[in-house]
Amino acid sequence: MSDFDFDARLERLFSQTPKVLDPEGFAQRLEHRLEREWTVRRLLIGAAGVIGATVTLSQTLGSHFLTRAEAVAGPTARALTKDIAAFDPQALLGDRMLWSGEALWTIAVLAGLAAAFMATRWAEAL
Repeated sequence: MSDFDFDARLERLFSQTPKVLDPEGFAQRLEHRLEREWTVRRLLIGAAGVIGATVTLSQTLGSHFLTRAEAVAGPTARALTKDIAAFDPQALLGDRMLWSGEALWTIAVLAGLAAAFMATRWAEAL
């Protein structure tokens, strides 16, 4: 339940601006204080980021992540290199499955989407 006397008093207090003897000095002190607080916040956020990066790096290196990733990626990279070397683009272009009805419809739909995106960009530029 609302207290009408309190609401009226609060509204009266906020409707009256406080009297300041030196408005320029007050504004400068306020700006200086706000800037100082932002500097402290920036320093604290930067310090937290450095600490977080240090912890992440130490945990990553401590778990031997790089050696494990190399052990997993080694055989995969060799197989991929062998597959790339054996790839023949002429066989792909001559393949009838590439130009099937589903592929042509997919190409048409993608072209339509690209046209729709270009139309929306053009409309936003107007």
